[in-house]
Amino acid sequence: MGIFSKIMHLFEQNKAHHDLQEAYLEVHELGSKLLRLLAALRTIQKEIIKTGRKGGMGLHKTLFIEEELVPKFRQLAMAAEHRYFKAMDEEHQQLPTSPLEQEELSRIITFLRKLQKDIPDLNNLESKSPEEQLLAIETALRNVTDLAKEFYLVEQYEKDLVKKVLQSEISPLLSRLYNQPTVMPYREKGKQKQLLVAKLTPTELRRLEIEVQKINAHRDPNYRIVWTHWWRDIQLPERDLNTPLKDPHINVTLKLNGPKKDVHLLVAA
Repeated sequence: MGIFSKIMHLFEQNKAHHDLQEAYLEVHELGSKLLRLLAALRTIQKEIIKTGRKGGMGLHKTLFIEEELVPKFRQLAMAAEHRYFKAMDEEHQQLPTSPLEQEELSRIITFLRKLQKDIPDLNNLESKSPEEQLLAIETALRNVTDLAKEFYLVEQYEKDLVKKVLQSEISPLLSRLYNQPTVMPYREKGKQKQLLVAKLTPTELRRLEIEVQKINAHRDPNYRIVWTHWWRDIQLPERDLNTPLKDPHINVTLKLNGPKKDVHLLVAA
């Protein structure tokens, strides 16, 4: 996924919030400015090297800027701008702010501000000799690359840490329901279909309800459990005449770092 994958996931998961409008705007403005500056510095670096002058590092060592960072800044700036205008929607004003999104936006703004400090003013470069320009550009691009690498590694570490925490919280019961449901084939209007079915006791159902709250509290898009009757604190089996499963059951959608699965839970005495 590359750098900024965490905030992109959060943008997909949450609705834009009016309380975060200033953060969206700053990310958009900084991202747009940085992608223009970095693209310009990379272009100047190429032009100077074409004249036969050599700096302390080759073009391949700053390839990350052109291939990865500039496109990701463009994507980030566009996404933040889209969020800014979406946040004006009055429907979203009553929704709670996502603490994870707010925290990640703050981290990105701090990162972008650091990058901005390391990039030389293009106007000041014009007064320097080609050798001095090349040295200043390469120093800036090296610093930017190092900061981006550090940001990405922290992002990956946090992602792996959350994943490990979530995996450690998944009980054998939930793991069984997700990984080992029974496949029930049936035909509908001449087409072969299937249901995923699993059995559990009333005691296991109560434990599962508590576990679902803990997993969902992490607000990780890769780990999500949704009851069909999500507004209920206590889930009750009901008959659904629209399915071939005529016994009372409970429908739940499970996503545990893998594909979504709609599982029909039969509660045995």
